[in-house]
Amino acid sequence: MKKIIWVVLVAMLVIGATLAVKKKIGSNAAIEPLSSYDVMIKTFTPKEVNATLTTPVLAFVKNDHDATLGSKVSAGVVFIAPAGTAVKKGDVVVRLDNNDLLAQREAAKLSLNNEIASHQRSLELYSVKGVSIEQLQNEESRIATLKAELERISNLISYTVICSPVDGVVGETFVAPGEVAPVGKPLASIRASRGSYLWVRLPLGLNAKELIFEAHRAPLRFLQNSNGANEYRSDIPISLPSGSRVEAKVVTFEGNGVFLPREALLFKESKAYVLVVNGHKAKAMEVNVIAKGDEGYVVSGAPLQKVALAKSDILLKIMSGASLTT
Repeated sequence: MKKIIWVVLVAMLVIGATLAVKKKIGSNAAIEPLSSYDVMIKTFTPKEVNATLTTPVLAFVKNDHDATLGSKVSAGVVFIAPAGTAVKKGDVVVRLDNNDLLAQREAAKLSLNNEIASHQRSLELYSVKGVSIEQLQNEESRIATLKAELERISNLISYTVICSPVDGVVGETFVAPGEVAPVGKPLASIRASRGSYLWVRLPLGLNAKELIFEAHRAPLRFLQNSNGANEYRSDIPISLPSGSRVEAKVVTFEGNGVFLPREALLFKESKAYVLVVNGHKAKAMEVNVIAKGDEGYVVSGAPLQKVALAKSDILLKIMSGASLTT
């Protein structure tokens, strides 16, 4: 009896499972297949225009009139103008201790005066044959030596007052009052208030002729090639101090040409393509890039027909045959 009951239960389970599978197959068949959607894009019609392309760069403010003040004598610093002080040409920036030199100058003056007075007496005696010509010549030699020494000391004293050679601002100071300024050590830098220009470094392959900063525009003048880049200066008037950094633009192209926005080009295997739209499809055509900038590209070989505008991954799908709509 139990055996019959188990057989009946197994049969019922098999029948129920079969019915469930048939029902699932039927419901799946009722589901509509997934629709294929067109890729949504914008279009652009190329034409020849007078185009200007630019690329942003970081420019540095420089000035050939900037000065670094050093000491020609070893002496203690009595005064130094703080950084940020506005100065005119001839204003005192550094004053060094010159007390020892002043004492040396007074001693040299006294010795010179005594030697001159002694020589005057010798000249009077020489007129009556009281001294020899050799003695007079020795005295004249000592007088010349003392005069040279006095001039040397006076020059050293003048070096203890260091003035700005240009109008500008004290940029940095490298010593403080009370410190000793060794010979040749920089004491302060002066940033000139006039004559600043913008300096840029550009990659070797970037063909740029002009620089744009704010409302100003000026040619780029080649300076040198350094560390695999070209250095230029542009004489744009600017009031910022040397060392300042500003955002500017270089002109990479200016003239007539076929302009394309950046999203119109697809780069693949070192080649550039545009996708010419024809209905719901697009055909890839290779073009030659003449110049590029933030605004887009100037090219040759582009058809003057509608081309697709999209990000590179979308353009690649369309190039692979995906359907599109505009």
